[in-house]
Amino acid sequence: MKNLFFILSLFIVMTSKTFAQKPALYPIATATSGTAIQNTQQRTVWINPDKTIPIQGTYIYATNNNNTQFNVIVIASSKSQEMPVLKVDNQFYSITGYSSSEKQLKHYSFVTDAPTARQLSQALQIPLQQRQHPQHQLQGVFKTTKNIYQVGEKIDLTMVVKNQGKETITFNLGGMYRNKFNRCEYFHFEIFKDGQKLTNLGDGLSNFGGIEQRPTLQPGSSTHLQTVLNKWHLFDEPGTYTIKCKYDLHLEKPRLTKTNLDHLKYAHEKWEDSLQGEVIIKVVE
Repeated sequence: MKNLFFILSLFIVMTSKTFAQKPALYPIATATSGTAIQNTQQRTVWINPDKTIPIQGTYIYATNNNNTQFNVIVIASSKSQEMPVLKVDNQFYSITGYSSSEKQLKHYSFVTDAPTARQLSQALQIPLQQRQHPQHQLQGVFKTTKNIYQVGEKIDLTMVVKNQGKETITFNLGGMYRNKFNRCEYFHFEIFKDGQKLTNLGDGLSNFGGIEQRPTLQPGSSTHLQTVLNKWHLFDEPGTYTIKCKYDLHLEKPRLTKTNLDHLKYAHEKWEDSLQGEVIIKVVE
């Protein structure tokens, strides 16, 4: 019994020594070839403690305006399609996604809450990139080409965006159109006919992104984006229509970030906002 206790104790000591003391990225293993650990979600994961994936950079940034949710990015060079596990201060964090850069680096990521993000920021000795209001003053004006349309006629809508502030600002224009109706889902419309709210075509449809522009507006400059309202409603009955318009803004301001990676030299302050307006049209037979 004493020998068994000694063997078990030795196994525990040897296992604990195999893990790196500093932050490390471990590849996933199988139950037969790896060592079982508990991740921060209290799930058992098997990793290979004898191998680590060299970490080339890390950064943490907020994913919402009130700074309650953060994305943790770990940059490493790996050919594996498996999601590794990040160990920091004896805590194991499972990676949930990744993207690849032009330098064949993988940007592994996982989402966490603010307290955990602060702990990781201190342990990794990197700044915590929190969101701050970019002091933008963007004005959005929504307008149709005319006020009266025939039943079923195409109704073009133009959104004009003007920078009325003193700060240069970058934002999203277009995109989010890979869906059944080929329409930009950054637009949202509440449509009323003679005071009664109507159901839009394809509310809640699946969307698969799309290429978007990211114009930078200097103070006093403007740009525009067009769409077709018939992609949200057919307008196949006569009446007076009130359309409440909304466009989701994803704003960015350049900000120098402390990092040893050239391609991460400039991160961005991000902010989510919206432009809103209203148009009234009449549809006749």
